[in-house]
Amino acid sequence: MLDVDAMVWSADEDQRGGRSLVVLLHGRYGTEQDMTRFFPALPDGAVGVSLRGPIPWSDRWAWAPEWTDDGAAIGEIRAVIDDLLMWIDGLRGFGPVKLVGFSQGGSTALQLLQAAPRRFAAVVQFCGFMAPELTGPDDELRTARPPVLNIRGGQDTAIPADLADYTSDWLRQRTALTELIFQDTGHEITAEMIAATADYLR
Repeated sequence: MLDVDAMVWSADEDQRGGRSLVVLLHGRYGTEQDMTRFFPALPDGAVGVSLRGPIPWSDRWAWAPEWTDDGAAIGEIRAVIDDLLMWIDGLRGFGPVKLVGFSQGGSTALQLLQAAPRRFAAVVQFCGFMAPELTGPDDELRTARPPVLNIRGGQDTAIPADLADYTSDWLRQRTALTELIFQDTGHEITAEMIAATADYLR
């Protein structure tokens, strides 16, 4: 279950009404504080909320359990997606909702988009992936073709190149894709990535 009390907002509750919402999702072994660095880059009129993954990972958090060859993690991953959608659908008083995710948070954002392609105004995912095992029905996604910014690091060794290529192809066939590759960047959040995200969300 999502920890609502752990969520970090960029604005006080009485200043959020009517504004568009940017939901920020950290990577594996992350915390809700990791993505607050995006708050200063949010567009005017937007409010951000950085969430904590619901699955303990050592002394931090994740959006998915350890993957095993038997695929046992898939059920838990889908339960997390269902919980996130339930929370998002329960929000009131906000404008369009956009997603920003890093690494495993990027994968989570893409799964949310696959599950509810008309729910999100845009998605930014960087250093993340869509695993073939997690793909599902996508007729609505192919019809809606929501805007997605896919950011890759040319020196990213955490995400195998073939999985990153698969993700790019998967997005290209189903979304209005914009892709950026920072050739000298690894598996990390950089100032250039934050700036690119800010430009895309405006």
